[in-house]
Amino acid sequence: MSRRSLAGALALVAFAIALVVALRWFAAPRIAPDERTVAVLAFTVGAPPQRDARGDSLRDAVVRELARVSGLTLVGEARPLDTAMLALRPREVGATVGARLVVAGTRDAAGRTTVRLIEVEMGDLLHADSVAPNEAPDAAAARLAAAVARALGLPPAGG
Repeated sequence: MSRRSLAGALALVAFAIALVVALRWFAAPRIAPDERTVAVLAFTVGAPPQRDARGDSLRDAVVRELARVSGLTLVGEARPLDTAMLALRPREVGATVGARLVVAGTRDAAGRTTVRLIEVEMGDLLHADSVAPNEAPDAAAARLAAAVARALGLPPAGG
């Protein structure tokens, strides 16, 4: 292989890497500090979605922990909004309560709760995690809030 061919091949590889980096940079949602507004929906079980004591307890613990994360603003925390919000898509929830991000949770028949952090403008899933049926709500909430903070480039509560 000649030097010219090698230089051309290296330039092509460098261009391809730069293109991939640029595409990932522009495609990834970037949440500005003034847009770190979060609505935490009721955690539901079943279809149609219903609220229950375990979901309410876990959701309340998540709200308490997220409220401790510096740089995050919680919105739409009034209980009457929860029931109405169950049928809405994340983008609609964001528009209704002024949130850029939504935390939603659903529990399956085995009792495992899946919690998602969703960017409402594009509908991107920024983080997902699960809570085992036997995990204490406060411990799970602390872990989930720390993961949300990391996903947004923020230090965890008390960190």
